[in-house]
Amino acid sequence: MRSWRADSLCLRVTRSLRVNAIGTGGLYGQAYRADTHWPAVNYIMTRTLDFENGAFREEAARSRREPLGGGVTPPMGRGSVQTSAFMADGISWNGAGAVVGPLPGLLRARIHDLWTTSPQGAIIAAKQYDAKANVRSERGHRYSTLSFKVPDGFEAEVWVNDDGLVSRIDAEVPDSTLGDTLVVTRFDEYQHVGALRFPMRIRQSWAGGEVFDLNVQEVSVNQPTDIAVPEAIRTFKPSLNVEKIADGVWFLVGDSHNSVALEMEDQIVLVESPLSDRYARRLFEIANRLVPGKMVRTVVSSHHHFDHTGGLRYAAAQSATIVVSSLEKAFYERAFSNPNSVVPDALARSRNKARLTAVDGKRVFPDPVRPVEVHELLGDHSRGWLMVYLPKEKVLVEADAFHIWPPGAPPPTEPIGRELSLVNNLERLNLQVERILPLHGRASTVQELYERVVKKPPG
Repeated sequence: MRSWRADSLCLRVTRSLRVNAIGTGGLYGQAYRADTHWPAVNYIMTRTLDFENGAFREEAARSRREPLGGGVTPPMGRGSVQTSAFMADGISWNGAGAVVGPLPGLLRARIHDLWTTSPQGAIIAAKQYDAKANVRSERGHRYSTLSFKVPDGFEAEVWVNDDGLVSRIDAEVPDSTLGDTLVVTRFDEYQHVGALRFPMRIRQSWAGGEVFDLNVQEVSVNQPTDIAVPEAIRTFKPSLNVEKIADGVWFLVGDSHNSVALEMEDQIVLVESPLSDRYARRLFEIANRLVPGKMVRTVVSSHHHFDHTGGLRYAAAQSATIVVSSLEKAFYERAFSNPNSVVPDALARSRNKARLTAVDGKRVFPDPVRPVEVHELLGDHSRGWLMVYLPKEKVLVEADAFHIWPPGAPPPTEPIGRELSLVNNLERLNLQVERILPLHGRASTVQELYERVVKKPPG
């Protein structure tokens, strides 16, 4: 194999990089329709890559370029969201943004970002993880390739062109929703940056959808990184608290995401299994202890956004039937049939086939103990957006349409579209709601929702 051109990439003296860039991209896993692109955003981003200590930091500002889809980025024309993301010592956390605190479900993605944001990182990782060399041809061009696996992380193949420069990286990254996920990073428009040669354009796609197309503004080499895990993050203990709402109705409150457990005649129905295998395992353990002799046999998925679906593969591994919108059933079928072989998850180990049942607009689950209604919520957040209504208790379970902001966070100065959509849907369906159990935030009342939209509740 030809030389890696360590001289031109400046590998021998590159301990860390700081890359400032602007561009466009998309919010991964937050598409309005599961079969379309990620919601388009503008980016201003700084990534610090500490190869010597295996640490990562990203400071970013994102603003929307289209109205449809999920994510915490404000609606178009209402500014941007600022986030601070970190990874060090095998711990992933956020210092600013919608969720502040540990985020173990994003650890593998950030390990991937550390080694694939720059060509220097890719070659350093290839050396560190004993890459195997090969030669490939594509469209009449010959490439040297380096293939390696980061333990409990991801697999990658680095493509080096005839100039000895990295042109792209193909990686398989384990995803909590999709299983093995192809991530392609491309490097173009190399320029001399001091002793370095560095690409001035970096593009990346996940599962075929673009997550960023960045124009590099500045590159700094070997600047102090100072990425340390705060003691509060290192010692943080995740919580998952049980609040009894009514006989047979429990609100399972997590640090960022919630679920609801419902006692039925012969089972427990769980509304939402979010985030990851690890979180879902704990969720199932708690739900299965609520009523002696009754186990979780059904899980209702509110919508296909990946933070809400990350624990569904675990649910499938437990042989639970998963209730989804008929509009997105094909997406779930593809996702659950996709292997997770890089780091096998519970579904891969169980060898189960996911059981799905669909809701077409509305579905009533009759039960002598507790009838449950599942309705489609019409709005711009997600196609196939489902909410659960308990007519006996007059309780609504919903995700991302309305929740009370945490203490200290400034509330929006005017109603946001999702809250108005929820009110319109409640009135369209004539649901007699008194309490709302949001899948983010605390339990609330329908009066609090109507106060947000400055409208008197019906009745």
